[in-house]
Amino acid sequence: MKVLVTAAGGALAPVNIMHLQDGRSHCKVVAVDVRSDAIGRYFADEFEIVPPGNDPEYVAAIVNIVRAKAVDVVLPWSDEEALALSERKAEIEAAGAVLATEDARTLLTMCDKAETYRLLSEAGVETAHWRVVHNKEQLLKELWELKAVRGEAVVKPLVARGNRGTFVVYSDAGAPKEFLGSRELHLGWDEFTEGFLNEVVSNLPVIVMERLVEPAIDIDVLAYHGKVIHAIPRERINPAGVPFRGSIFRSSPRLLDLAADVTRAFGLSWLYDYDVMHRRDGTPVILEVNPRPSGSIAASLSTGVPLYDDLFDLISGKPVIEVNLPPDGTKSVPYLEIRTIQK
Repeated sequence: MKVLVTAAGGALAPVNIMHLQDGRSHCKVVAVDVRSDAIGRYFADEFEIVPPGNDPEYVAAIVNIVRAKAVDVVLPWSDEEALALSERKAEIEAAGAVLATEDARTLLTMCDKAETYRLLSEAGVETAHWRVVHNKEQLLKELWELKAVRGEAVVKPLVARGNRGTFVVYSDAGAPKEFLGSRELHLGWDEFTEGFLNEVVSNLPVIVMERLVEPAIDIDVLAYHGKVIHAIPRERINPAGVPFRGSIFRSSPRLLDLAADVTRAFGLSWLYDYDVMHRRDGTPVILEVNPRPSGSIAASLSTGVPLYDDLFDLISGKPVIEVNLPPDGTKSVPYLEIRTIQK
């Protein structure tokens, strides 16, 4: 099995590449990235530089690599690349590789938070209170209603990576500050209206929603035709997610049921990452459905759950054997290792 992985410059790319190589499938890994010094190049069996995922030449470069290196599976590790490849899935597969992601329409829905929440709501999956606002009057109405009822609110773009452009507004927040080093800004009501309201108005439409609280959860999901094969909920030790500080595994029936509901609503196959937070009453709800596996999927792999191998078995039409998930409270943490590589 020869697997092409994208975005090989991620901090956990070396660990993920080694899991691919050391699994029962004994994959050969072709890694690609926009940077020549991507850390993954030193661990992959082969490496190629490619244009950015939003470059018009990106897909053609991937197709050429698939043909030249006889790649069997293409596994995107970033949103932009997953979207670009899904839009021309037929070309990837005509070149001889399976693209392990859904069609472009499904991925575009995932990347639009309003469309994601709308689809889930229509499928009967509980979501946070949310509204899309299109003008300043709607924005102020929703904000003041949330302030009166809950004392806090969140404003976020319809489409964004991570926490870019997200404002969390509550009474005792005070001056703007980034949340645990992320791009998410926490600030008071006066500070928001005086310093950032006009910026938000200039970028309408946006989502206004209730503030969700910790614990922050990633669920690594391997799915096939709308059914969960494996779902592994992991509480983030660093709730912001970046940098990755490790995971605490949670064997929660509510989280597993949520993963099953979301997978069924989208009709998914292959590997994905669901971001979950909680309402004030403790109800877990979806924050985001990511169109590719989490970089920190390495935490789940480290517990012995063979997500990659089982993905390849599904692709090959082989049966997947049920495995034991890590006990509740199990921790996986990163550590620094230095390796000398002769290439």
